[in-house]
Amino acid sequence: MRRAVAVEASEAVRLAAGVLLLLALAACGDWSKPLGNGCHLVRTSGAQVLVAGPGEVPEILIHPTVDRYAVIGDWVVGHVSRPDLPPEDTVDSVPGFFLVSCDSGEVTQGLERADWLRELSRRSLGQPTLRSPSRYGSQ
Repeated sequence: MRRAVAVEASEAVRLAAGVLLLLALAACGDWSKPLGNGCHLVRTSGAQVLVAGPGEVPEILIHPTVDRYAVIGDWVVGHVSRPDLPPEDTVDSVPGFFLVSCDSGEVTQGLERADWLRELSRRSLGQPTLRSPSRYGSQ
């Protein structure tokens, strides 16, 4: 019984987080850009950009701030810099390079450039050209 209550509570928290994320987007006039397979690049405020995952309730896969990214098939790859926020608001941010599979939900983050390039090569993803997040243009 406790496990069922914990699972329900966990789902309720995820639902609330998703709703808050969507409300924040609507209220601030910020944007969400589809990246494929349900993943989105989301600007939540100012220069704060994150990667949200697929599903009815979007889960934050990469916390702010994504400063460069590329889409390669089902993968979103890029770089995160620490946002200019108080430390208590950046607890989930992991600076460094990242890879996200929008298909499986696999997340690898906090990598140095050399490690990131090895991970890209291991997955046959090549060496993408990263660009700054923007609501305009293709992925």
